[in-house]
Amino acid sequence: MDLSCEIQHLNVFHNLGEHFQFTLHFDGVQSARVLRYAIWPGGCSVPDGLSVEDQRKIVTEYQSKWREESESWNEFESRITRENEQVFDISDAALAVSSDGPVASKICGHLNHATYHEVYLRFEGLRILGSDGKRFELEEFQSLGEKYWEAFSNRSKSTN
Repeated sequence: MDLSCEIQHLNVFHNLGEHFQFTLHFDGVQSARVLRYAIWPGGCSVPDGLSVEDQRKIVTEYQSKWREESESWNEFESRITRENEQVFDISDAALAVSSDGPVASKICGHLNHATYHEVYLRFEGLRILGSDGKRFELEEFQSLGEKYWEAFSNRSKSTN
């Protein structure tokens, strides 16, 4: 299974090129599951003037009422089409790693900038390739993001 990712902030920061893509190639995929969240219809109202902590509590309580639902992998995949700019906008990802390498992944984000989904993959191996043909080791790929976020953090501190 291949997952193509265009990560604009890394492309700019590392001068990779405007349309540079990473392809995560999952070898020996044993399972692919996707969950979506049905939003509770009651709505969420956050009054003005609350502390950030109180705002978070209200939002957390509202989100706890959402319902987790299984979705068909084929349906999920068919709703991602580059031609119509339909994307899975990844906001978080995690890898489970064994002594033999990565074996599972949880990828979270919004499908077509609207509905929150969680994707779970179980696999035997992971290869990461750049659209220029370069192969990235996992640590090198992670380092690209770490360097970006470190610089971002330093910029934030210098403006305060």
